[in-house]
Amino acid sequence: MATEEANATKAQLDGGADFASLAKGKSIGLGAANGDDLSFFGKGMMVAPFEAEAYGLTDIGQVSDPVQNQFGWHIIWLEEKRQSTPPEFEKVALSTAAAVADDRV
Repeated sequence: MATEEANATKAQLDGGADFASLAKGKSIGLGAANGDDLSFFGKGMMVAPFEAEAYGLTDIGQVSDPVQNQFGWHIIWLEEKRQSTPPEFEKVALSTAAAVADDRV
C-alpha cells in the first residue's frame, strides 16, 4: 500500500467504511482473510512504529492515521482493550525455581 492509497483508505474508514471488509480487499498481509485481526498483543510484541501508533489509540472504535514500518503501510482499528494481569505467584513459582536450578547446573 502506497502513501496515497493508505490515506485514501483512512478517508474511507473515516467515512464509515467497514474496517474488516477494506482489510480483506486491500491488505497484502497474511491476516487479510480474517480482516487483519491481530487479536490482543502486549508491549514489545510489535515493531516500534506500529506499537507506538497502536498504544496511542485511546477510544474503542478509534482508527489510527496511516503508519509505515519495514513491512509497509498500516491502519489500526482499536476494537477492544483489556488490562493484562501478571500470573499469580503460585502459578509461576515452580517453573521459575526450575529455571533457576537449570541455570546453576
